[in-house]
Amino acid sequence: MSSTELVGRYLAERARLSVFAPLALLVACAGAFSAHGVASANAFGVATVQALLLIVAFRVWDDLEDRDRDAREHPERVMVRAGRVSPFVGLACALALGGLVPTMLSPQPGRLGAVVAGAAVLFVWYRVRPKPATGVVGGHIVLLKYPAIALSVAPSVPSPAVLASLYLVLCVYECFDDPSLRASIVARRIAFAELALVPLIISAAYLGGTLP
Repeated sequence: MSSTELVGRYLAERARLSVFAPLALLVACAGAFSAHGVASANAFGVATVQALLLIVAFRVWDDLEDRDRDAREHPERVMVRAGRVSPFVGLACALALGGLVPTMLSPQPGRLGAVVAGAAVLFVWYRVRPKPATGVVGGHIVLLKYPAIALSVAPSVPSPAVLASLYLVLCVYECFDDPSLRASIVARRIAFAELALVPLIISAAYLGGTLP
């Protein structure tokens, strides 16, 4: 099978737009709100495309890191059955580069550093995580990439409260979407606590004048 076919089959299996497009919109929305107001439609559109490319790039990386585990639990997956990983490494690099070009051209400092810092955290986690990785801890660490992406694609510096809320909402979603986390009483309690924090964070930010 050619590299193009492998990549096409992988994207159809693991990067469905019905899932990733709404997620990219959510991440872009988080990056569109700042103390200076709401981003323009054009800037929001660019941020959404960037977010989509970066989210899929991170998904490819996640799958590359989890390939051994998936060989046991999901042997039918395209990446597991492929005899080589170079097409997927190339895909991840191309997606990341495409998603970061507008950020690299931005005059605002720190935006590129956000996604680089998020990638660095993930790199360290993948090197030191226990096997099997702890679900609650691992899930929270892996999800740090989303506020990092939101910050990197934001037209202007977004409110920390919005980024924190994005992170907490996705942590809650992950808990109830992942069967192993959903079955954990500890994970559910953490999720409910995080959900309760979101309106408190938003209210405090609004009263403090850091939200438009």
